[in-house]
Formats: sequence, C-alpha cells, structure tokens
Amino acid sequence: MLLDAIGGRGAIFVGGKGGVGKTTVAAMLAVTLAERGERVRLVSTDPAHNLGHLFDRTVGDGPTTLGAGLLAHELDPERTVAAHLAEIESFLREIMPRESHAEITRHLDRSSHAPGMAEAALLDRLCDMTESVGRDVDRLIVDTAPTGHTLALLSLPEMMAAWTEGLLKNRAEADRFAAKARQLAGGAPEPDRNARIRGVLSRRRERLGRLRNRLSDPQRTAFVIATIPERMPVLETLALSRTLAQAHIAVPAIVVNRISRSEPSVVEDRLAPIRAALPQTPVIALPDRGREPTGWADLASLYEALARC
Repeated sequence: MLLDAIGGRGAIFVGGKGGVGKTTVAAMLAVTLAERGERVRLVSTDPAHNLGHLFDRTVGDGPTTLGAGLLAHELDPERTVAAHLAEIESFLREIMPRESHAEITRHLDRSSHAPGMAEAALLDRLCDMTESVGRDVDRLIVDTAPTGHTLALLSLPEMMAAWTEGLLKNRAEADRFAAKARQLAGGAPEPDRNARIRGVLSRRRERLGRLRNRLSDPQRTAFVIATIPERMPVLETLALSRTLAQAHIAVPAIVVNRISRSEPSVVEDRLAPIRAALPQTPVIALPDRGREPTGWADLASLYEALARC
C-alpha cells in the first residue's frame, strides 16, 4: 500500500511526465493523511496549477485551508520572485551606501527575469517549507512540475551550495586584500559590512546544506513517481528513477494511473519494463474511473479504491 511505502517520511514529492495524474496522486495522499489526523501541507510547484480544480475551490499562493489538518499552496512564480528580490534589496540597502541604492534597484529589476531566478526563489520557499516539517506540520506533500523542471529544481541545492561556497572563498580573499591595503595606507578599519555579507552567505550555505541532506535522506524524504501504462510515460518513469537514484533520493513506490480492468494483459505488458528495472519498488495500480475526482470526499474514496486493488 502507498501509505506503507512512504512510511513516516516527512517530505513526499510526487512527480512524473506531464498529464499522468501527479496532482491527483498528491492530493489523494494529502487528504488521506489529513483524515488520519496528521497536519499536512500540500504544495504545487507546477506553473499549470490544478489543485484548485481538484478541490473545486480557489487555492492561492498563501496557505488555503482545504479541510481539517490540510493546508494548500499553489506557488505563484512571479510573486515568489518578487518577494525573494525584495528581501535581497532590503539587505543590500542596509549595508550599502545610500548613493548606490538606485543602482541596486535597477540591477534587481533586471534580474527578475534572469534564467534560473524563478527556480532559485522557489528553492528558498521549499527550504522554509521543508524546515517546517515536524514543527508546524507533520507532512509536506509537493505536487511537482513535469519531470524536466523538477529535476532542475532538485539539482539546485547542490549547485547553489557550491556556488555559495565559491562566493565565500572569494569574499574572504577580497576581505584579506582590502584589510592589508587599508593597513598599509594607515586607514580606519572597514565597517562591519563585509562581516555581515559573510554571515548571510554562511547562513545560506548551511540552509542549502540542510535541504540537500534532507532530500538525500531516505528516512525523511521520498519521491513517488506517477505514470500511466503507455510507452512514453513508462520510459520517462525509468529515466526519472535512474536520475533520482543518482541523487540518492528514495523512490518507495510508483503509482500507475488509468488502469483499465478490461485489458489486464495489455497493461501488464506495458508495465513490464518498470517491473524488470525496479523489481524492489512497489508498483501500485490506480483504477480508471472514467472521470477526474473533484472534492475532498472524491479524493478520499479514490484512496479507498486503490486500497482494494
């Protein structure tokens, strides 16, 4: 069973090829856990948000209560980037001379649409949300974007930690050089600006390190792959599982949507490559009911149907 497969892990990512029912699986899990008395945060990072459609109500960027124990967010990329840049601007305005403030604003305005900015801002929010597990919520369920976007996001903690480490080393070298120059010139000590910058970079490095460690900890994080019994989604499932294994991210289950009871042999043939490549990973069938579930009760009954398979 799916709940047995994910066990007590606090962070569950649900992903796969576009159009295979990732949101349905994530929402079904969230409702089921909430009905069992857990505090659940359900988050969509997919720009084509569907949580609101599934629950038949508006879900915004901020927390929306969908029922007892269940909060949901559909993360807005533009709002997330704006908040991320506003925080950076506030810090820079604190430590930089007033005459540089206009240039700071112009630079950050240009940065708002830079490649990778949305992902970096989203990563900051995911850092906050994963760190709330065990404190504010018991579970974090993340309905991810299609495979390519998700893999780019999951690779960011490693890349940005290395980049931040490089910034810290460069900053330390620059500080030592500037201190020597001031000493030779008999100048006054530099204000604590450099120390504050180093402090911010150090805290960011530690934060990214915690996220990276959480993602690669099979006791705390899992990635449930959703797919359907068709050739291309099956091939993408295999490729995704290999990439996640290389990143040391646990895949405790694969959920196969739209299982037709009328063609069991055809379905089994299509799923054979998954069973052969991942013999230790449970493949959980979700029967095709001919329509998309809508609302809490419908999603709860969907898990019951899965349990009967």
